[in-house]
Amino acid sequence: VVANDAEPLRAYVLAHRLRSLGAGLNAVVVTHRGQTLPRAGEEYDRVLCDVPCSGDGTLRKEPALWASWRPGLSLRLHSLQLQIALRAAALVRVGGLLCYSTCSLSPLEDEAVVASLLRAARGALELVDASGKLPELPRAPGLRNWQVIDDAMRRVPSLASLSSEPLTVRRRFRAGMFPPKGGDGAPPLERCMRFLPHLADTGAFFVALLRKTAPLPPGRRGQRHGQEALPLSKQRAAAQLAAGHSLRPAEAPVGREGERLFTRSPSGRRALHVPPRVARFLGFAAEGTADGASSPLCVVHAGCPPGELEEDAEALAARLGAKKSRAER
Repeated sequence: VVANDAEPLRAYVLAHRLRSLGAGLNAVVVTHRGQTLPRAGEEYDRVLCDVPCSGDGTLRKEPALWASWRPGLSLRLHSLQLQIALRAAALVRVGGLLCYSTCSLSPLEDEAVVASLLRAARGALELVDASGKLPELPRAPGLRNWQVIDDAMRRVPSLASLSSEPLTVRRRFRAGMFPPKGGDGAPPLERCMRFLPHLADTGAFFVALLRKTAPLPPGRRGQRHGQEALPLSKQRAAAQLAAGHSLRPAEAPVGREGERLFTRSPSGRRALHVPPRVARFLGFAAEGTADGASSPLCVVHAGCPPGELEEDAEALAARLGAKKSRAER
């Protein structure tokens, strides 16, 4: 299992929670931008793509969000969500499953992203009918039509209707935000699932399950330059991982539980001790980007002994808290 979070503090919290499952757990926690996440090893059987969202589905437990919510949040997040979903689709193997989810009810973050993803995949992805899964959990089908509105609550009928608006306004909208045209080629968006608060006394959630039926077409693989990342050699991958940790590769294995992947750096950062299978896996965990630039994975947790995580997590939280306090002052 490879878990990624772009926010380092949350990645450390996740690693801290994994400590109760034991040091030999076959899990790796990394922190990286989701839309450019390098492939670790081979393609994945399953990918859960829980993207950043406006969070309006959590208003029941976080009513303070009403004060800051506005339609423009969805306009701003749509492109980022699509980029992450495209990269997730590139990372899953043919025949594997991709689950796209948000805690938002805005169709611009939900059905609009799924429709754009299907359009970009050109038949390489299909929406799975999961209505029979967990039948005891009530849900509503996905939307096929919706309205696009701006921060002034004005309806925007189409992208063409913005032709007379200033560039600063037009650039906030994308063609994929608008409902797809009907007909035989329209995606079956009703297969998406909306979990509404009043149906089961819960928060709100959106889920779409997709199956990859073929490789993505060129230019739709979630890379900045439209091509797959170039695989690096094992030596270069290890060097990049070491650079990401400010650590140097170890020369010999230690202990019975695993191998020492990295030794302590001059700054005193902890070494990572990983099970042999994870060490072999991480040997290929970094890739270059399409233009040849390095793109190291910052590995937060790799099956290391549980006692080594708590201090690192607390230190990082204190450091980020102090930084935020200084910024507020």
